[in-house]
Amino acid sequence: RNRGDGYFNSSKTTIESVKSNIEMLLNTNKGERLFQPNLGISVKEFLFQPLDEEIQIQIENSIVEALELWMPFVDITDIQMVESGNQLNVQLKFTISKSINYLSEAEDNIETVNLNFNRE
Repeated sequence: RNRGDGYFNSSKTTIESVKSNIEMLLNTNKGERLFQPNLGISVKEFLFQPLDEEIQIQIENSIVEALELWMPFVDITDIQMVESGNQLNVQLKFTISKSINYLSEAEDNIETVNLNFNRE
């Protein structure tokens, strides 16, 4: 627990909240959430296959489709994947679309989320 913030850490900024939501979305397996069977991605079905170009494209497509459906204000600028031992490391770079609810001083702020999928 953190200083009265509750069980989970509170997001203090829009960026922190978006990053946390991306991590939760992409770490959720499709079909895992009752009444929301399309929430998440099915990356685990690819984890035990060699990470060739075709598999990378399928994973990228899963990520793009999930974000377009559940977080349409996130614009992906780059997705990088690297196998590391028993893990698939995914680095997702994105920007947040301008809206009346998003205030930023800088233009084209690129943010990064790093995800690790274990082969267990």
